[in-house]
This record gives sequence, structure tokens and C-alpha cells, in this order.
Amino acid sequence: MLAFLIPLKYNTLRNKLANTFLLISCFVFIAGGIFRNAALKIDRHIRPIPYLEKSDSQKKKDIVWILMDEYGSSISLKNQFNFNNPLDSSLRKNGFTILDSTRSRFTNTLFSLQSIFNIDDSIAPVNFFEGADLLKQGSLVPVLESVGYKFSNLNFFTINSHKPVDNRSGYPEIYPEQLFSGTLFHVLNNRYKYSVMKCDDYNRKVIEMLGDTLSAGSMPKFIWAHISIPHAPYCRDRKGKLLTDNGYGKNDLSFIKKSYLEYLEYGNMVLLKLLKDHPELLEKIVIISGDHGPRFSFLENKDYQSWPFVAINIPGKYDTAALKRLRYISELPGFLLHWLGE
Repeated sequence: MLAFLIPLKYNTLRNKLANTFLLISCFVFIAGGIFRNAALKIDRHIRPIPYLEKSDSQKKKDIVWILMDEYGSSISLKNQFNFNNPLDSSLRKNGFTILDSTRSRFTNTLFSLQSIFNIDDSIAPVNFFEGADLLKQGSLVPVLESVGYKFSNLNFFTINSHKPVDNRSGYPEIYPEQLFSGTLFHVLNNRYKYSVMKCDDYNRKVIEMLGDTLSAGSMPKFIWAHISIPHAPYCRDRKGKLLTDNGYGKNDLSFIKKSYLEYLEYGNMVLLKLLKDHPELLEKIVIISGDHGPRFSFLENKDYQSWPFVAINIPGKYDTAALKRLRYISELPGFLLHWLGE
């Protein structure tokens, strides 16, 4: 509209100014991306990673990390839901150490995961695309693969070059997904993809694949199993009965509280059954954790959103005091690499 108010004799000047502005904006945008990418690479590489010997076979314990999505710490569950989590005592009886004070810097699954696989929580992605890219360039998997570990990605994100078992990330990583994002097709597809039936199918698939992978091959393994329990949609009750899709709203507080806790109890049952069916797990390094705490709007103390459940079993001697001093979950891989390298 403003263009019609400017006399014609100034059109050339106006166009030159507009083009100059656009050119400068593009340069700043491109340069900012280049410098940020370079800074991220430098930031990753300056962090020391322990050296592991390929020949140190007696130290090459299998590593199994079971991530339960949105599983909050037991202290959080007690203070926010008045729920005493029986999983703590069950795991302690099996030799696990519960890390009550360990946090995540991020309350988002993708960002939390990239900090774990980069052994670094100082990099804060500016958007989901950068978070996915950082996860594909993580430091942890290449280090373990370089000393003979075989990585199994039972997950819905691409980690380094390892593809997910299912496309359930919720983030448009590829161009067609970005193109259709926000359209009616995208909404309907998501409604189907994140239905109770599809989510339950994914969880059962990961649990089954985890059991099969434990006994597959002779190479030392690093198995990452991401189970979307107790994250919504709430697929089962505490006894394991399959539920139907329920069109609840974010203000249905009593339904959400009840469903979250019952799904969490079902998750406990799944975990304890895995330990019972696979007693060899206790001879491996096993981490059971959340990625962040529950993020419901009705929960008053938002600090608990960054307080995930964390438990670890390490067969053999290790520095228990140093383990319990870990402040963030992203420090746990570094602790393990140091232990393996001793």
C-alpha cells in the first residue's frame, strides 16, 4: 500500500533500498547459520571423551538403556501425585542404584536425547530441526562402535546413521513431512499414527525386539530402547488391559492423573517382567530412565518437569559416590565411558 504513496520518480531508489535490505538480511541469516553450526561443532569436539582400548574385552559389558518417556522421578511422583513408587524398592533388591537428584536440562524428548548422545547438555538447540541434526551427529555411538560395540536403535528417532524402528517422532524431519505439516492430511494422519492402537503396537514391538536383541550375536552391545510409557496416549490400565481412544481435554485433571499413574504402573510391570524373563540383564550395564518429568499444565511446581526417573545397574566395582553426584542425565554416558576405560 505504501508503494502507491511514493512518487514514481523514487521507484528506482525504493527498489535499490529494498533489494539491499533483502540482501543484507539473507547474508546475516546464512552467516548466522554457518557460525552457529561451526560453534556447535567446536563445542562438541572440545569436550574430552575417554579413550577405550579395543582389546579390553573383559570390560566390554553390554549396555542396555531403557528410556520410559515422561517417567518422572519418584520424589516428583510423591510430591505431585501423592504416589509412592514401588519400582524403587524392586530395583534396589536387584542391585540397582536410584539417582534421586539427577535432572535433565530439557523438558523436551528430542532435546534431552541429543544431550545424552552428545554427552553434553550445554548445547541448546534453537529448534527441532537442529535437535534432530545434533542427534544424528552424536558423540556417544561412534565412540562405542570404534571399540567394537554394536548399536541397536529401538527408537523413533534417527541416531547417527541408525534408522528408527518406526516413524513416530512427531517432528517433520523430511521435506514431504514439512510440506504437509499443518494440513488436514497431516492432522488426520497424526490422529491415526498416535492412536492408542498404534502406540501400543510400537511399545510391544520395541519390548519384543529388546528381548530378541539381548541374545543376538557375540559382539558387545549398546541397546537403546525407547518405550512411550507413561506418555500419552494412555494405552493400558495398571493391569495391562488395552484401553480405547478417549477424547479427553487438557482440563480433565482427574482423568489425566488416574490414567498417567495407571499407565506408569503398567510400565513398572513391563520392566519387572523383562528383568524376570531375562536374568542375564543383571550381568549387564542397565539404565532405566525417563527423559523428563510429567509436564501437565495443572502441576504447580514446574521444576519437576526436568526431574526424570533414573536407575542404573553396574556389575562390578564402581565409584558409587561419584555416580550419585551426577547432576544431569547427560553426564551418565561420560561416567560409563570412564568406568569402561579404567
